[in-house]
Amino acid sequence: YTLFMIFSATFSRYETLNVRLLSPLYLPALLPFTFVITWTISKLVGWKKLSFVSLLVLLFGVISFIQLRESRISYLRTKEEGIPGYAEDAWKNSPLLNYMKIHKSLFKDDGRIYSDGNEAVYLFTGLRADLIPHVESENENANFEEDQKSEYYLVWFYNNADPELLSLNKLLKEHRYTKLVAYPEGCIYYHPLNSNH
Repeated sequence: YTLFMIFSATFSRYETLNVRLLSPLYLPALLPFTFVITWTISKLVGWKKLSFVSLLVLLFGVISFIQLRESRISYLRTKEEGIPGYAEDAWKNSPLLNYMKIHKSLFKDDGRIYSDGNEAVYLFTGLRADLIPHVESENENANFEEDQKSEYYLVWFYNNADPELLSLNKLLKEHRYTKLVAYPEGCIYYHPLNSNH
């Protein structure tokens, strides 16, 4: 499992190696470690045994304190800001998304919307939006280039930037857009018909 996770996280782009992926290794790694500790304690005598046990107690105390501090910070952040994700107040009270809800008629039924936060657009407005193409996806980029001949809207959220997607600067530089509205968290742009570059 360990080799598979390291290999797949190294060569695939779905997710980098993190604690969540390695969590199934915790118990299998903990059991041999506990046997080694008890075996080591049984082999030591006198002050060496007392020093080793004291070191383990001190290490356990430090790790527990660090974990408690991190849990407290996480709890306070969640208490103050809400659960991370689309349940956060920043998303629920977004002026940009509220504008889209109020002006739904602006976005025609057959109109196309591209966004770096397409899930948020759909979740909060009910409007279908396509994700901005990934930088390395030739197929997505080819379809996006084909759409440059038609009109569409670009909804961009500044703090939702993903380095794997085309950047706003690249889009603005390579295509013609008209800025419709701007809010602190993002903008809505209009791409007119037949305005390639």
